[in-house]
Amino acid sequence: GIDHLREGIHLRGYGQRDPLVEYQREAYDMFMSMIDSIRDDSLGYIFRIQAIETQNAQGVFGSVPRRFVHDSPVPIRDINPPRTLSSGDIDMAMPPRQNYNTSQESAPSPIKRNEPKVGRNDACPCGSGKKYKKCCGK
Repeated sequence: GIDHLREGIHLRGYGQRDPLVEYQREAYDMFMSMIDSIRDDSLGYIFRIQAIETQNAQGVFGSVPRRFVHDSPVPIRDINPPRTLSSGDIDMAMPPRQNYNTSQESAPSPIKRNEPKVGRNDACPCGSGKKYKKCCGK
């Protein structure tokens, strides 16, 4: 497939065509034909499947009696459409928006260090003798 395409694609350059574009085009065509053959094969397998019924194949729910939700099919016109929300329902369904103050009173205070900042290439403060980035800074 692709190996044969790769071997023969250099000849396209002699015909004044871009080999990369031709390679992409032919690879795409090959890919689409592969997808089509997979689709055909899988449909063929599906249509050839035959169900085999056995007495012992009841499965996990074999002892549970089967019960339908409706005794007969319900026409579509009898099904209730979903209820639309009115403006009063929206207020109850959604939590209220919080109004955030942008004043200085409610702003969180910045974090302040008690000791000086350790640089990545400085000696580690734990006393190991290694650089901070190789020791505790990992």
